[in-house]
Parts: sequence; C-alpha cells; structure tokens
Amino acid sequence: MWSTVVIHLPFGRTSRVTRVAAVAKTMAEHTEFLEHVKHHLEQAQASQKRAYDKSHQPVSYVVGDWVLLRLRQRPMASLAIATKGKL
Repeated sequence: MWSTVVIHLPFGRTSRVTRVAAVAKTMAEHTEFLEHVKHHLEQAQASQKRAYDKSHQPVSYVVGDWVLLRLRQRPMASLAIATKGKL
C-alpha cells in the first residue's frame, strides 16, 4: 500500500513524495505526538501565567520616591570590593 506525503521545504515550497505506507504512518504518528506535546506545553505555560498573575501587582515609581534596595540578594560581583588589610 502506497501513500503520498507532503514535505514542506524552505521558502514556503512543498514537495509530494510517494513512500511506503509504514513510513507515512510513522510520520503521521510523529506529527500527532508533536501536536500533543505542544498542547501540553501551552497548558503548562497558561497554568504558570495564571499563578504569576494571581499574586503580581503592577508597580510604578516617580522620580523622588523612596524605595527599599535589598543588596543581599545581588551577586557579590555587583557590589564594591571591600578593602582588605589593616588600614
């Protein structure tokens, strides 16, 4: 049993190739699997976005506002190097 498979080439061109039915079936299963994985990734992303949006509060600052700057969470490379020695 033979079937025709459409192959998508660069720049929007397509090519039709006749192959063995087993190859066509494998390609169809692969395409279905990729669609399934993409669907689950989209669901996971939407779930993470809902969790983030649930606790997120928009923040805006104006020049002159006082803000709390927590330096302990910054990497040590971004802080000034302390002098070592007696003096």
